[in-house]
Amino acid sequence: MSPETVLWCAEKQYPYLGLGTALGPTCDLWDMYADKAAELGYQCGPENFGYLLPVFCADTDEKAQDLGRGFIFGGGQNSFSRPEHTLPPGYNSKAAIRMLATQPGGSWLGVSKAKLMASQEDQWDAAAFDALREKLKKGYEKVQDNLQVVVGSPETCVKKICSILEVIRPGVFTVFAVQGNVSDADRMNSVKLLGEQVLPAVREFADKQELTGPFDQVPGQRKLAPGTKRDPVVNREALEALNLP
Repeated sequence: MSPETVLWCAEKQYPYLGLGTALGPTCDLWDMYADKAAELGYQCGPENFGYLLPVFCADTDEKAQDLGRGFIFGGGQNSFSRPEHTLPPGYNSKAAIRMLATQPGGSWLGVSKAKLMASQEDQWDAAAFDALREKLKKGYEKVQDNLQVVVGSPETCVKKICSILEVIRPGVFTVFAVQGNVSDADRMNSVKLLGEQVLPAVREFADKQELTGPFDQVPGQRKLAPGTKRDPVVNREALEALNLP
């Protein structure tokens, strides 16, 4: 989670995309962007933001839960690579690393405070990897409860995705497919269910929420007079209703 990137995007009037970040910190980043945009004289909207979400859909919740476990071993939500390989020195600023280290669940890169500390103490032996595997298995439910991974039937996926969109209000929404040992038939079925049942319902919800994308509304074109209070860009009440940690 890079505040420098957020501010740079605001200065350039570029959309900023969150990569599977937790909803609370994502709201903070959106507000940071919007505050900078207001300083520069324009009002942010959904067209300024996008979000990548790991999603896997199956005919039933039970089937999806079984196949969705591939997320915990893939290179996205939880990675086995050492932090210094994922984020080499100079890749992120010190401020960004500090912000990342304060997040208990880390980010989609799989880097967390615990992992940073383990790397410094050189604890990465075979036993540590076995312990991490078990921890990731137990964390599978947690990342779903935090809405950082959505796995389920079409009905379940629609409900959870719409809850996320209501909070962070992105104009761009991207699906990150499951990794791991999943058959081609199951992957294609997920794509089919998403295309035929999930995404049409999500688009209908987005239209009601007026979630305009950057092709509908050019970012930075809604001017804001100096000293004028900006409009909210996230729904904090909806976030509070989700009761996330």
